[in-house]
Amino acid sequence: MLLLHGLGDCAANWELFAAANSAAYRVVAPDLRGHGDSQWSRQAAYGLRDHVADVEAVVDRLALGRIVVVGHSLGGRIAVAYTAAHVDGVDAVCIVDSDVSGGPRRMPAIADGVPESESLDAVAERLRRLQPNATDRVLADQALRLTVPGEGGRRSWTADPVALAPGAAEDLWAELRCLQGPTLFLRGRQSEVMPHELAVRTREAVPRARLAELEGAGHWVHQEIPGAFEATVRWFLGNLP
Repeated sequence: MLLLHGLGDCAANWELFAAANSAAYRVVAPDLRGHGDSQWSRQAAYGLRDHVADVEAVVDRLALGRIVVVGHSLGGRIAVAYTAAHVDGVDAVCIVDSDVSGGPRRMPAIADGVPESESLDAVAERLRRLQPNATDRVLADQALRLTVPGEGGRRSWTADPVALAPGAAEDLWAELRCLQGPTLFLRGRQSEVMPHELAVRTREAVPRARLAELEGAGHWVHQEIPGAFEATVRWFLGNLP
C-alpha cells in the first residue's frame, strides 16, 4: 500500500492509517520532494510528472510489485497520473478529496501564505482552522511534524515555499479515463476542494469507480474523522473482485 500525502503536508500525516493497515499490507508512505524530510529541488522541479517519476523510483527501488495506492489532495493527482501510466501494476486506487480538473489550483496548502516562522501553538491553531473537527492531539502532532525548531520557540515549516507557490493545475480527465481497475473517490461533505458535483463527474469518468462522501469532515477527511475514513477504505478494499 503506497500512501501519498497532500501539498504542504508530510508522510507522518498517514501514521494512524498506516498503523491500522500494517497487518494486511506492507505500507510505504514517502515524503514528497520538497516536503517533510525529503530534499528541496534545486531546479524548483515540482511538476506533476516530477512527482510521478519519484513514485516510480520508490516502487522500483523497494520492488513493491503490485500495489494499492491511496492519495490525498496533491497525492491524489499523483496517484491518478501514476496509475494511468501503470495500470497493470496497481490493484486499486483511492483518491481522497482531490480535484483532478485543470485550471487554478483549488487544493489548499497547509502553509499557504504563512510567515517564515510561527510558534508551535500558532501552527496548531492554523491547522485547526483548516481541520476544525480534528482532535487536539492530532493537530498538535501534525504541527510538530510539519515544522522544525528555530530560535526563541519559533518553528519553521519543512515544505519548500517554491513547491507551495500558486499555479495552474494540469487537467487529468484523460488520465482518469485510463483507470481500469477498482477506484474509490472519497471526499468530506464539508470540503470545498472537491464539491459534490465535481465528485460525481469524476466518478462517472472511471468505469469501475465508487464514490463515498463522509459527513463531519472537510478536505482533510482522514485527519478529522480517521475512524470513518479507515472503515470506508477497508470496505472498499475488502470488496475488490
